[in-house]
Parts: sequence; C-alpha cells; structure tokens
Amino acid sequence: MIPSKAPSILMQIQPTIQKFARMLSSVLQLEVEIVDNELYRVAGTGAYSKQIGYKLNSNSRLLRYIIETQTEKVVTHSRFDPLCKDCNNKEKCEEKAFLGTPVMYHDRCVGVISLVALTREQQERINANIQEFSDYVRHVSTIFVSRFLQERAVGDNIHKIFLTMIENMDQGVLVVGNDQRVKFANQAALKIMSVTQGQVIGKSIQFQPLTFEDNFKHGHMQHIISFDDRKELIIGQLHAVQDQWLFLMAFHQSHSSADFSCGQEGPQI
Repeated sequence: MIPSKAPSILMQIQPTIQKFARMLSSVLQLEVEIVDNELYRVAGTGAYSKQIGYKLNSNSRLLRYIIETQTEKVVTHSRFDPLCKDCNNKEKCEEKAFLGTPVMYHDRCVGVISLVALTREQQERINANIQEFSDYVRHVSTIFVSRFLQERAVGDNIHKIFLTMIENMDQGVLVVGNDQRVKFANQAALKIMSVTQGQVIGKSIQFQPLTFEDNFKHGHMQHIISFDDRKELIIGQLHAVQDQWLFLMAFHQSHSSADFSCGQEGPQI
C-alpha cells in the first residue's frame, strides 16, 4: 500500500533526531520531545519516548501555538498558563514546566523542540535558566537544521553536533571516556578549572564526591577532580551517557577551601 502522504522532513531522519534528543536531554538534564509541524512525535526521552510516529491529537495546545505563531513558548507553572485553561487533561497533567522552540527551515516551522520538567528539580532548573536554555536550544536547533536537513549528513556528524552543543553551553562540561581520560572540555569548564585544552585533554582524571558536604541543591555536590598533580574542588553532577561520562559543573562555584583528605570514599571514575 502506498502511503497517502510522504513523511515530514524530520520524520525522514527520525533515527538521527532521536539521538539528538537523547543528547540534548543528557546535557540539560530535562526531558525532550520533538514533533513535526503536523504534530507527529518524531523523538523523545523518558515518558515522551513512547508512541514515536503517532500524531498527538489531544493536549497539544502549547505545540500548536508554537507551530502557528513560529515563536517560542515558556510555561513556568503548568496548568496555570492561559493556553492550559481549556485543556481536558489539566488536572492530571504531570508536566510542571515547559520550554518549546520552533525548528525553522527555509523560513518555515517544520517542528518543535520541547524541554519539559516532570519533577520539582527540573522545574526549578528551567525557571532559573529560562533565557540561557532558550538561547541555547535556539542555537543548537540552527546547527541541527544546517547539519542534517540541509546536508542530510549521517555518520560521525552526530558526534560533532554533540560536541558543538556542549561547546555552546554557558555551563562548564567535561566529557570523559570509559578509559577515564578527558575527551572534551568546553570553554566554561576550562575557565572554571583555570586550564587550557592542552593541559587537560587526553589526561587521566578522577572524580571523588565529597558526600559529607551539605551541597545537594539542584542535585549538585562538591567533587575533588584530580589530574596530573592537580586537585580542584568543583561543584557539579556526574552522569553516564552511553559510552562516556559527562561532568556538568554548577553555574555558581563555591570558592571556599576544603580539606581534600576528608573525602569519603564513594563512586568514582
């Protein structure tokens, strides 16, 4: 049977977009949903990884608004936004905050990239970084379009986009391989650590959490980062992402000194 309608340009490269969604979710620590301009779910993470390829027929007011107006939409407290007023799922809605950005191609909205908070921590994360996340998603969306929709590139370009996404973050990020060597460090991370690329790339590195510290706000804790003969005390989160690790540094670092000898043994890489 011949399909009555050709798949959208986003759906045509769905596997690549799914990888992009997972990367974005890993970097920002939020759920991600990507739909095309006909409201078919192209990719997603967590609860939004289900029903890929299906059309969203209900509870899609925010996405429709973005597609129709070709502008971003931010909801800091779901259920209380005017667009949520007549939603038949308002009382059962699990979303706590939302940031949606149109994917533009040849001056036309071809889809929407959404960042979604399902927990209080994620909600606080969006609310505290609305402008940063908005600018960031808009920027990586542009990169995404140029690399995949215009060039239709595949292969290792998805890894290049992953590094570009990290490089353009205001948050310091280290990418570490399973061999415990630093594969990549963005400019924000280099500034926090007061090092150059040459001083850290390829170096063996260890992360030791100081679990005795009462510093768990937004999921961050202090870590002793050791490489060469250096030890740095940095607040951040360590996340496993496929075959590598991401160390996401907190935007605000404490400059208080710490006794490195007191670090409690715990998870390390």
